[in-house]
Amino acid sequence: FVRSIDFIAQAEVNIALTWNKRIIAGILYRSNDAAGAMLGVHITKGLMVSYAYDNNFGKLSPYQTGSHEVQLIYRIDGPKEKRIFYKSPRYLN
Repeated sequence: FVRSIDFIAQAEVNIALTWNKRIIAGILYRSNDAAGAMLGVHITKGLMVSYAYDNNFGKLSPYQTGSHEVQLIYRIDGPKEKRIFYKSPRYLN
């Protein structure tokens, strides 16, 4: 193991927009390192497919041309909580 006392702080900003509750588009920026874009679509209520491209402009840029990522996301909803409503004149129910 090599021990290093160098600490490199890094920040990442992501912005994603949803259009018509179906299409998702986004961009990302990683401080002094990379920028990228993402595009996805909800196929069904719980299934989503997306593609992302990440372009590196940091120290690794001479050695790589970017990265591609394909995601298949399936969301499983947990059990729904049963809400208890109390009749109270205080809340005008």
